[in-house]
This record gives sequence, C-alpha cells and structure tokens, in this order.
Amino acid sequence: MVRERLAQCFLSTPPVVGTVWICDENSVARDQACVALAMPCRTIRGFASAEQLLQCRVPDGPLCLILEMFFNVGNGLQLQERLASKHSRPEIVFLTTCRDVQAVVRAMQAGAVDYLVKPASMDTLTHVVQRALDRSAKRQSVTHARERVQRLVDTLTRREYQVMEAVVAGRLNKQIAQALMISDVTVKMHRGNLMRKMGVKSVAQLVTMIDLVPDLKPATTSPIPDTRTHHARNNRKNPVFNES
Repeated sequence: MVRERLAQCFLSTPPVVGTVWICDENSVARDQACVALAMPCRTIRGFASAEQLLQCRVPDGPLCLILEMFFNVGNGLQLQERLASKHSRPEIVFLTTCRDVQAVVRAMQAGAVDYLVKPASMDTLTHVVQRALDRSAKRQSVTHARERVQRLVDTLTRREYQVMEAVVAGRLNKQIAQALMISDVTVKMHRGNLMRKMGVKSVAQLVTMIDLVPDLKPATTSPIPDTRTHHARNNRKNPVFNES
C-alpha cells in the first residue's frame, strides 16, 4: 500500500507540500492514518490528546488536522474552537465514530473541510486531506499577499495614500487636484511616487493589489474631501463664481 502511495505521488499531479497532524487517542487508528498518508512531500505527526497538540507550535506552510470527535478530556469541537481563538486556523478534517448530526453541522459551520465517519476508506481520506492542504496553501497565499501589500502601503506618505485612494476610485488627476487643493503637477508627482513604491506600472495592477486588502486604512490618513463640497464652499466665499 505504501508503494502505491509513493507511485501516486510521483505520477499524478504533485501534492501540496505540507504538514498533517493526526489527533486520536486510539493508537491503532492513529498509526494507520499516519502510514496511509505518508508521502515524501508531507510531514506526518500523531498526537494522543488535544492538550499534547496544543502545546506544539503551529508549523509554517499548509497544515491539515485530522481529529477524532471524542477525547477523555474535551472533544474535537472544543479543540476546533480553541485553535480558532488562537488565530491559527488550520484546515480540519474530522475522522470519527461520532454520527451525531448536530456535531456534523457544528463542525462544518465552524469551517471543517469534511467530516468522515470511521471506518473511512484510505482513498477517501487521502483525497480529503489533499483538498485540505490545497485550501490551506491558498489561504496562506492570500494572507501573505495581503501582508505584502500592507508593507508596501506603509511606505507611502499620507498624501501619497490619499492620491492612491482617489486613483483606485477612478478619479482623474484634475479631480484629485481639486479635491486635495493641490496642483496637477503635484498630483502627478505623488502618483508617480506611489506607483513606484507599490511596484506597479498600471492602474489596473494597483486596483488588483488594493482589492486584496479590503480593510486597508492606515491610521495616519484622512478621507479626501468631496470635490462638490469644496466648490460649494469656494462659491460662498467668492460670489463672482455664481455670475456665469
């Protein structure tokens, strides 16, 4: 069986390199899962209790946890909640003897990849674990991309950030200049600087980057005033504008 797993690893699409943790008090079931899921591209580790697992540092890279629902102390749902509260959200697959519908619903609502009832076939388990590692890799890729965008944005000055907000919103240089009460030349200067710092050559690339971080909002910035409000204020101060 191990030879077939190795052949599958090399002949099919390469699996995501990652870590699989198996938490089950049943040593026989735990060891069987460790052997069945073993591949050169994976790190497999078994745990006899939830507390033992929680004492370990979450490794870098994609991570999948295979959990039994029942433990002598606590249960799989409680472990799932504790992991979520620690902001380490590994992809979780339940492999258990528990057939309780409410437990299944709670596990899936909390983000579990799948819920398998023992005895599950090793082919099914292998497929689900691969799906979990793929999902973990994609989640981490998005997280790293967002962190990179945030680091780049942190290099912008307050004014560059304001100009960037306006550019992403589709405003023209003239509109930005009016809103910020600066010259077109100054807008072009800030625009060139922020594009260089962000490492992009087009507005489309900039928009794509900013869309990765929807909650991006450095504390040092303030919103650009509405151009219509600005003109209305000038019109009140300068009646001559109303003569046309």
